[in-house]
Amino acid sequence: VVLSYTVWLLMKDMTMQQSEEPILKPSSPHPTNSNGSNSSNQNKNPMMDMPDIDGTPFSVMMDRAVKLKNAQCAPLRSSFDSYPVFYQNSIYPRDEVIKARSCTNFQERMEAAQDMKKRGNEAFLDMNFFDSMVQYEMAVAVFKYLENINTSWKTEGIKDDFIK
Repeated sequence: VVLSYTVWLLMKDMTMQQSEEPILKPSSPHPTNSNGSNSSNQNKNPMMDMPDIDGTPFSVMMDRAVKLKNAQCAPLRSSFDSYPVFYQNSIYPRDEVIKARSCTNFQERMEAAQDMKKRGNEAFLDMNFFDSMVQYEMAVAVFKYLENINTSWKTEGIKDDFIK
């Protein structure tokens, strides 16, 4: 909600500027293939359909809004921001990690974590470094993780007061 409001404010400020040109400009046309028709929609990026605002692409505006929101929230989450990235990412567990955490038997939890580590090793050998990193983070998150106790954190943001 706050991010949407921030984007709205940015857009409102731009529309208030006196300009001879229209505020909304269509984005660049989609690439065409050799016969002149539009290329396939399978790999179409939805951000490409967004209009430019005073020549600024929508994706750039969103990036600025996210940075602004992060700067506003920084004082409320200084402890969270000081944690290593793998520890911060543990606050967003996948279903597989939640299931492993719920095991009361240590051996079952260890087997689940070792399975995630094994998949990380396989991804690493395939030179898929991002997937390997995700699997390693998941393996660690079975045992060491952050938990957000605020159920409405998606609208209010992550704050140190709600992290345990």
